[in-house]
Amino acid sequence: MYCTLVQTAKLNNLDAYKSLKYVFEQLELRKNPNVDAYLPWSDEIQAKCKAHSPVDDDMQLEKIIENKEAMVKS
Repeated sequence: MYCTLVQTAKLNNLDAYKSLKYVFEQLELRKNPNVDAYLPWSDEIQAKCKAHSPVDDDMQLEKIIENKEAMVKS
């Protein structure tokens, strides 16, 4: 069952750890009685648990390099 939850999170471009943690926290609080709110394709989970893509990592790395180059020049 857990493997299915992890793979479903990954297929929906979510960080599996973040999504499971979020769902278990929300279920414990029972904030939303509608089960659809806890599915991987819900808007709230997509917003809070989105996985980093390699493109995002590359963009962050470029920003770090640019900042270091700017610091060296000044």
